[in-house]
Amino acid sequence: MDEPILLPFVKVFDDRIVNFLSSTRCRHMTVDELEKLDINRKKTYNGELSKRAVSHIREVFQCWSYLLKLYNELPIYNRGGYYKKFTFITLTISQKTAMSDKQVKKSCLELFFKRLGYQFDVVDYFWRAEKQKNGNIHFHIVVDRWIHKEYISRIWNEIQRDNGLLDNYFKVHGHYNAPSTFIEGVENDVKAVDYLVKYTCKGANGLKVGGRLYSFSSRLLHLRLPSYMLDFQTSDYIDKIKGSGDFKLCCSDYFNILYCPGKKCVLDEQNGVGSYYRRVFSELRDLFYIKKVDSSIIDDYLSNINNGLSNMVAVEPSVAAKTCTDRQLSIEFWRGGVLYDS
Repeated sequence: MDEPILLPFVKVFDDRIVNFLSSTRCRHMTVDELEKLDINRKKTYNGELSKRAVSHIREVFQCWSYLLKLYNELPIYNRGGYYKKFTFITLTISQKTAMSDKQVKKSCLELFFKRLGYQFDVVDYFWRAEKQKNGNIHFHIVVDRWIHKEYISRIWNEIQRDNGLLDNYFKVHGHYNAPSTFIEGVENDVKAVDYLVKYTCKGANGLKVGGRLYSFSSRLLHLRLPSYMLDFQTSDYIDKIKGSGDFKLCCSDYFNILYCPGKKCVLDEQNGVGSYYRRVFSELRDLFYIKKVDSSIIDDYLSNINNGLSNMVAVEPSVAAKTCTDRQLSIEFWRGGVLYDS
């Protein structure tokens, strides 16, 4: 059997660019690798989000922010007069409760999202559960439209009341309007993703939550940045970032990471990867917000995009031909030049 060809690819994040080699042939995991994966999954849970979970959250937030940016660029008549922005919501329980964390999620949080969907057409969201020092669970939530605090408080307090979580508050104050919510609008600029990750992924101080720690709605769950086969335009783009001097470089045998906190949004770049990302996320924007398709169609689209070779037609023909026929040359192209000098 012929040796698999390794091709150079990049993924462009908001704060870094990752270069890696991807094989043209799929490889099945060995028994030892599967056992190791199972052991890692069974590691003692300490209440904290894993590094992989935080990385997943950051990547989905970045993709989501691209969708909002491109949606807001549409003519106003195409978006019904709406301007989409991130809204950060915190929900707290107003009294000590005997309900388990899983029961609170089932009876309260799920109903909260159903109410948001019914009353405000909220389809896409993120939630993170944390424990307070008093033992109660509370939730950090992100949605993609502004909702006034009055409505959020009314919905959440009605849900609390129906579950007996405002009984003590009513005895003291004579009403059910407990201060149990916090709302903040977040402008979708280059700092939005950092802000959202900071406040939704902060440490849990060893206080463990029962059940799942976080989740995205079904359409967002599998969002990933697409891989782009390295071409000359993209190589020049990364050389330009290195020339600015504001970067850190981490190298290994199979990938390089260029940390560049001052980098502009890739959608605004006039190069191969910038044009490719803009096309992909423009198509996703239309699926999300114009056609309003369900998660199965989004997942099908993403599976085609994320197969690792989806932009081959956009690559310089000479580069594609050489990297597809000469494994060693592909490695030299990936490692060589100003871009990868340490």
